[in-house]
Amino acid sequence: MRYASKLLLFGEHTVNRGSQALAIPYPAFGGEWRFSKDSSKQQNLLQLADYLEYLHDQKKLLFQLNISNFRKELSEG
Repeated sequence: MRYASKLLLFGEHTVNRGSQALAIPYPAFGGEWRFSKDSSKQQNLLQLADYLEYLHDQKKLLFQLNISNFRKELSEG
């Protein structure tokens, strides 16, 4: 499934603070989720999970993240 990008017409800086913005779909660009069986890419992401867990344990992670779910998703490709 492909997801269209969005073009923010105004409010692009204030939307991060909970303000409103006006956006329209922009199908010329977009993205999609793909599962990969490339073990080198998975190894890099597992190292990222280790680092994020370290930051969480040190109380330096600035956002909420379900690391166990992240690891589960990585194991599925």
